[in-house]
Amino acid sequence: MRTSDGADAGAGTAGQSSAAQWQHWLRMPYLADLPDAELHVFDPGHFARETHLTEIAPLIADFRDARSVRQ
Repeated sequence: MRTSDGADAGAGTAGQSSAAQWQHWLRMPYLADLPDAELHVFDPGHFARETHLTEIAPLIADFRDARSVRQ
């Protein structure tokens, strides 16, 4: 199983930084329960809009547009 960032969700965490280990630990339950989920991993801290806006905004818009009810 792979995440949208190309990471192998089943890969071990040996030799990874503590942040990478934490991200791996957090993504596993989501992908186990929702194997078709689209998961994007960022490292923005508390300021995602300020540091990763150009990456995150299109993902939110695509998600919204794909699920909008058109009248």
